[in-house]
Amino acid sequence: MDNYVKVAVRIKPLTSSEKEEEAAVHWKTKASSYIYPVADPSNIYTFSHAFTEKDDNEVIYSKFCSPVVQSAVKGFNGAIIAYGQVSSGKTFTMMGDDDIKIEGIIHFSVYDLFKLIENNFDRIYFIRIACLEIHKGKISRDLLCDSNEFLPIQEKNDRINRPLLTRYTVQEPQDVFNFIKEAQKKRETKSTLKTENSSGSSLVIDLLIESGPMKVEEENEAELSHLLFLDPTENSDFQPNEIVSISNKRQKLLMQPKEVARYLANNKGKSQFIIPQDTPILEIYENILGGNFVTAIICTISPTNLHETYAYLEIATLARSIQNKPVSTRIISNNVQLVRYVNQLAQLIRKMQSDRLYIMGPVLYCTI
Repeated sequence: MDNYVKVAVRIKPLTSSEKEEEAAVHWKTKASSYIYPVADPSNIYTFSHAFTEKDDNEVIYSKFCSPVVQSAVKGFNGAIIAYGQVSSGKTFTMMGDDDIKIEGIIHFSVYDLFKLIENNFDRIYFIRIACLEIHKGKISRDLLCDSNEFLPIQEKNDRINRPLLTRYTVQEPQDVFNFIKEAQKKRETKSTLKTENSSGSSLVIDLLIESGPMKVEEENEAELSHLLFLDPTENSDFQPNEIVSISNKRQKLLMQPKEVARYLANNKGKSQFIIPQDTPILEIYENILGGNFVTAIICTISPTNLHETYAYLEIATLARSIQNKPVSTRIISNNVQLVRYVNQLAQLIRKMQSDRLYIMGPVLYCTI
């Protein structure tokens, strides 16, 4: 497995007004991996992929993002992130557009996730979803809980205590999409509150995948992985330092995006973590860059913006040099949710059999 953070660039199409005004196009792609400024064709930036305005979301998923989902099914943490200029298509890339019935990267990822699970007859799966809002590197809201309050983060005895997130079981793609819509509605309602947390935030969707062998009730063994999607709002000039913080005991150092990328690229000795199912969420995000995630970043840019695009491509180039160390998280414990459910199911089956009730066929696939 290639452990470097994967970065792709997507050039957004010209708007109708830009076409009418015949706005100058400053950036073009070459082959499938290169992008360069029209004024200086020799200054070439190289990425895993360079997508043009003709490439739709499904193409971007299949050519760039699908390995992240495949890794998550195998027990590795995965993250797909859109990042770039304001109004450059970040949200469209991740979420699509319901009004014109275009699906986003999240849709294709979820479809593929359930297809891969359904075709794996050797394991059973249990999937739960959490949706949250982060602002300035901190969780601001759990979007699936009933409360409208901001999440409190307390520090006591040199330790930071963060609340656990609300998670719901999902059994099919539409369940995931329904919870995302619910989170978006709550987010829109709460954004009317006059607070600094109501703007410049990002939506995070976290799918917790637990899987185990068919005889999990005998082995008490399960694999845990997170599949994360980060969708920034239109008014959020999202930067990597929203999700990456360099921790030193009580002190948090939130650096400028270029400094974050350079630090992580040079700091190959950064400690790695095995992430249990209920780890406070920000500790997970600290592993997206320089940690144990399989990470794919889609950098969206505007072809009519010369100087700002330069800055974003420089950051994206630094991100490419960050090396992660993906680790499959395997836990042997009765406390894992999947193990608990399967053990309960096994006990029920044994009871039914003892009562001389017959069960037809094996259990092949389960999301409970």
